Amino acid sequence: MTFRSFLPGATPTTVDSTIGDDGRGTMSIDIEIGTSLSNEDAAHFAATTEAITSAMQRVRERHAAYSWVWTDEIRCRGCNASIDIPLLASTNVSADKAFQAHQSAQLDALLAAGGHQRGEAFEAS
Repeated sequence: MTFRSFLPGATPTTVDSTIGDDGRGTMSIDIEIGTSLSNEDAAHFAATTEAITSAMQRVRERHAAYSWVWTDEIRCRGCNASIDIPLLASTNVSADKAFQAHQSAQLDALLAAGGHQRGEAFEAS
């Protein structure tokens, strides 16, 4: 990465956060900030990234696995949600993709609620 110009007090910063789950895939955030951001803005982005990473980890903990119900349905072991799988594509790969979409929707809902879910507080700057 090449940095050409900086505002007074700006420092180049890269924020990288990845959560893995034993080979089934990862959820990650990579943010490159710096050339036009002040230290305060860079700190804000880092704090926001940390908040999102924390929310991602909570989703992974609460919605950690699924079980097959039938050839065209899986169920989240965390929230008991029924997740449909196309009948002609009922493979583990399809189920994994559908479950990852479920986890992403849970993350979106958690972040949209400001991190508050079921009475829990969420820290974000």
